[in-house]
Amino acid sequence: MTLEINPLDAALGAQVRGVHLDSKVPTADFDLIAEALIHHHVLVFPEQDISEAEQVGFSRKFGELEIHPSETHRSSIQPEIYRVANVGEDGRIFPVKSYDARYLTGTRIWHTDSSFRAIPSLGSVLRAVEVPPAGGETLFCNLHAVYEKLPPELKDITDRHTAIHSYDYIQTLVFGDQARGFSQQDDLVQQHPLTRSHPVTARRSLYISPHTISQVVGLDEADSRAFLDEVYGFASQDQFVYRHIWTQNDVVMWDNRCTMHAVTPYDSARHRRVLLRTTVAGDGPVAR
Repeated sequence: MTLEINPLDAALGAQVRGVHLDSKVPTADFDLIAEALIHHHVLVFPEQDISEAEQVGFSRKFGELEIHPSETHRSSIQPEIYRVANVGEDGRIFPVKSYDARYLTGTRIWHTDSSFRAIPSLGSVLRAVEVPPAGGETLFCNLHAVYEKLPPELKDITDRHTAIHSYDYIQTLVFGDQARGFSQQDDLVQQHPLTRSHPVTARRSLYISPHTISQVVGLDEADSRAFLDEVYGFASQDQFVYRHIWTQNDVVMWDNRCTMHAVTPYDSARHRRVLLRTTVAGDGPVAR
């Protein structure tokens, strides 16, 4: 097979063909894929009928893999895999009012993976096993482009401030007051700058994760919320976004250091959506 990398007609992303994703990807091909990830931020690999072990093997070529905090959503076959699915491993769709189904609605809020860690994720690899007939698409935002076009008054604040990222805040957004009864993840709360320099290219980007940021440090609650709402609204404009419409056996990889993503709604009570995610551990703390 000959590796082909073709940019998408979007704010970010490229399609990659001519490779089977596993631990045996030839070094020359892997180097081109790694370079393309840095350049395009999102890579789409169609027609990847691979096993969980092969997905883990390919992902590990980029570094150590994270284990997701939610034990109930991990694969029983490969603990490095987080099941982004409205279907249990028993094959049954989760009842819409169940904890598992409601927890999954958090993916519909813009986010960047594992920003609640001291060293957030380098990137993620997501494979489509089953997809619904409509909806359930994934939106990807180019945070380099957002930062470069950010209005000066907003850029000034992002350049000077940090934000609190909390795993528990996700639960609060999804479950409201009920979240107070859940065990607290005190070790999954971190403070990061609102802008960062990419560790490979040194290019600046916004660093935001709406479903984990609870507060901007140095602003009171009202000003913090007003600022964040304005930044989130600016960043989610179509000019900065690629919309991926999933096909079975698609694999998509993205760079969490300069992107955020969100899932569009779908009829999760009737239609199955099973995607399996591996997450590559970060290569260093967030730095301006």
